[in-house]
Amino acid sequence: MQHREDVPGSVYLLHLHPAYQHARHYLGWTEGEPIERLRIHLSGQGSPLIRAVVAGGGTAILVRVWEGETRKFERMLKDRHYSPKLCSVCSEHPHATRKEANRGTPEDR
Repeated sequence: MQHREDVPGSVYLLHLHPAYQHARHYLGWTEGEPIERLRIHLSGQGSPLIRAVVAGGGTAILVRVWEGETRKFERMLKDRHYSPKLCSVCSEHPHATRKEANRGTPEDR
């Protein structure tokens, strides 16, 4: 039996527009389709953060998806605080691949 954290799915990055207090991004994982998960978030049935963004007149934009990844990968990205570096809205040269995300940025090496 697989542990829940080892189940493959999709890790996705949402850019929040406008930023909500300190938050500019939401990083999540889903077993289903990321676009369907975004619909759930935007309908107010997902993350409380996205619900607050939408209630304040903002929105969330799906900017990146890593397919076939686990919650472990999601946790690694969250722990490293890489969302701005991975976001195609915030970064001129966002990291595109899992290998690049694992390595960090040139400044991190």
